[in-house]
Amino acid sequence: MKEKIFFLTFIVLLCACSNQKPQSQEITPAAEEEPQSALFAYPLPTSMEITQTLETLQVPYLGNLTNNPDNVYQYVSTREKALNLGVYTADICYSLTYNMRQEALSHLKAATKLLDELGITSPFSEQIVNSFKDDNVNKDSILIVVNDSFKDTYSYLRKNKMEHINLLVITGSFVEGLYILTQIASPDKENILKTIAGQKNLLNEILKLYEPVKDMDILKEPYEQLLHLQEDFSAIKFTVDAMQLETIKKSTASLRKNII
Repeated sequence: MKEKIFFLTFIVLLCACSNQKPQSQEITPAAEEEPQSALFAYPLPTSMEITQTLETLQVPYLGNLTNNPDNVYQYVSTREKALNLGVYTADICYSLTYNMRQEALSHLKAATKLLDELGITSPFSEQIVNSFKDDNVNKDSILIVVNDSFKDTYSYLRKNKMEHINLLVITGSFVEGLYILTQIASPDKENILKTIAGQKNLLNEILKLYEPVKDMDILKEPYEQLLHLQEDFSAIKFTVDAMQLETIKKSTASLRKNII
């Protein structure tokens, strides 16, 4: 699959965090490695980049929107585990964006369990886990390291020819992010409506990634569900009106319910 990097206009650039001058402690970065080949570059905006949009728009944190970490014990199939790994990664970033560390740590533990069960080496070192508990560690530092960890996992899966797992993780993360957006949206929040409209482009790119492998049994159902969601987005351009918002909100909630 030919890899490209896609950027949406609403994304908060990662350098916005790295350019800050935190007053608290930062996580010591690991020894610098050689740049990865573009072949294994993460092809879409990460959960961190998307959820930071909410903070920029000054939207309050709503913890009841995230997936309950205890649900991790009910996921049995590979598809369920991979999809909800994506859901939990979005929840980690969502909670960390608002510095809700205990919530983020709970979702991190759930994600780590799914990584282990999928046979994927966890990118979360003991140092990263401990940083969640240390108020002296700057939360932007944690976000950057977690963001890089997600990209490392994507690269690992690609190198090990587990692209079907990658697609499911990306799908779960996308659906969770869209679910949170639609749940906090209202007709008077124009910036959020524009952000939701921007998800149309992201959804189209995800479906392009599915094309070469869409007939795999493990991917058929998620692919078809995303196609239905694409239909709901078809008439959307730069923003979302009240009727379109309600349609996408219902479709996304239904899709998420099937996942979690």
